[in-house]
Amino acid sequence: MANASITITRISHPQLCAALLAVDYDSGMVDQEEDTETYQVPAPWAQRCSIAELGLGTLTDEELHTFCCGEKHEMAAIAGRTPELTEAHGLLDAYFNDWAA
Repeated sequence: MANASITITRISHPQLCAALLAVDYDSGMVDQEEDTETYQVPAPWAQRCSIAELGLGTLTDEELHTFCCGEKHEMAAIAGRTPELTEAHGLLDAYFNDWAA
């Protein structure tokens, strides 16, 4: 099913889940004491999760925080390093904007 959403978990996509949780914390969507175990990722974003996971896996904890919660120019500088980070940036931006394309 090409248009189906997928569920990602901290086991299947640990870096991506950490990044989505950081976006949630930064935007006030969840309290710091809450910890989300799963995320629903709609099509067409679902097919980009594995690529984003690869890119996010190259970042240090500090870089991941900046990538998810920093200033736009800081995020863009990190995103420009690799195609995988560019994908991750697009996915996180879509998530922040309620999966808008």
